Amino acid sequence: MIYTFYSFKGGAGRSMALANTAYLLYQQGLKVIIVDFDLEAPGLERFFQLPDAENQPADIQKRRGLIDMLVSYRESFQYSSFLPPVEVPSSSSSSKFKLKHPPERLFNFMVPIYSTQPNGGSLYIIPAGKRDGKKNLNQYNQQVLNFNWEDFYQEYDGMEFFDWFRQELDIYSNMVLVDSRTGTNDIGGLCTHQLADVVVTFIPPTNQSLEETKNLAKSLTNLKLIAENRNNRPISLFFVPSRVETGEKESLKKFRAKFINAFSPFVPEGIEFYHQTFKDLTIPNVPYYNYHENLAAYNLQQDSLPTHQLLVEPYQQLTEILVKFYEPKINYSWRNLPDSVTSSSWEQKDKNLEKNLALEKNLARELQLLEDNLVMKLKLLHEYEEVLRYEDDPVAIARYNGEIELEKKAIARYQQKYKNLAQRLQQTLREQLQPVDKQLEEIQLVKAKNYA
Repeated sequence: MIYTFYSFKGGAGRSMALANTAYLLYQQGLKVIIVDFDLEAPGLERFFQLPDAENQPADIQKRRGLIDMLVSYRESFQYSSFLPPVEVPSSSSSSKFKLKHPPERLFNFMVPIYSTQPNGGSLYIIPAGKRDGKKNLNQYNQQVLNFNWEDFYQEYDGMEFFDWFRQELDIYSNMVLVDSRTGTNDIGGLCTHQLADVVVTFIPPTNQSLEETKNLAKSLTNLKLIAENRNNRPISLFFVPSRVETGEKESLKKFRAKFINAFSPFVPEGIEFYHQTFKDLTIPNVPYYNYHENLAAYNLQQDSLPTHQLLVEPYQQLTEILVKFYEPKINYSWRNLPDSVTSSSWEQKDKNLEKNLALEKNLARELQLLEDNLVMKLKLLHEYEEVLRYEDDPVAIARYNGEIELEKKAIARYQQKYKNLAQRLQQTLREQLQPVDKQLEEIQLVKAKNYA
């Protein structure tokens, strides 16, 4: 599931919100990848200067990133133009993308901030590109300046490349957060129209931001553009009021009215979007964080100052809503009951049924996470085996063999746990359907009496 974080103009708090949301999702046990697609103003890694992080911002800037991946693919494409097309498999067995040359592996550009933890969570970043030192920074700037997006799509199968990119991200993660470039441009269009499953837009209290974001929402929900740019793949939109000065009560009231009027029609079904939601999600302007690029969610764990709490509360609300898009959807349509069934005994049965449904939902989500982890472990095992094929150093060979054995043992544990969970879910469903069958019989009896 890919979430693009977007704002029409800079200074909306988009990147800070993305970094905090990613950290909170990681703490919930999810595998998270963040992508710095703001190539002309990079620096997403700066928010993760944390004592327990595996790589500090300076370390991340030494690693290759997004622009390096694009240039690598473009060069490989040029050199292999005399070869026939090859099928590059995606994570979906039913979908393959024909590319002139297999891209370099995505894992080569993923930098761990936190590797897999005991709760199953992990946090990786795909940085904008290698930018350490004056030489690499100049090279990065030239690569970004000279990169022709129109040419990339027309001459280098750009659409197919980013379809492959989407599928690779899905292999390694549960949730992907993309930091998009601001404004109306090629990169912003790519991040919102092609990559995203959900577009999260941050809107400061200005008329320009309101109007331009409303125009974007109309464009993203245009059925013709969805067919052309997304192959009819659905998209969800969500809107966050940000950098709001809550002390200006009268101005805040007017902004809230404009905001709800403009964006309520675009909010996904099942998510209420009224005054209370606006209040809960509003990201206030906290002066302290105008001067500091760090995580309020991490700072709050160190001390419970109100300064940190002011930001963390709306970030937590946002995190909870984004998880709703990811959770497996369970079909409850069979629970639509006739209005004539209103007895107190039925209400008690319905409460019991809700309890069973909650258990089913939790099991289904746990099963989905476990399946995702298993796929990632299999992918890592393949990565190690591939590296080992070209390794000559005996020490490195021993190390990789050890890693392979560890991964195989982890896969065996995941498979057993997956089997046990699947059995629990099946048993829960069987127990759940027994009272449903009895309730349906009662419904038929009530209907028969009504028609008699």
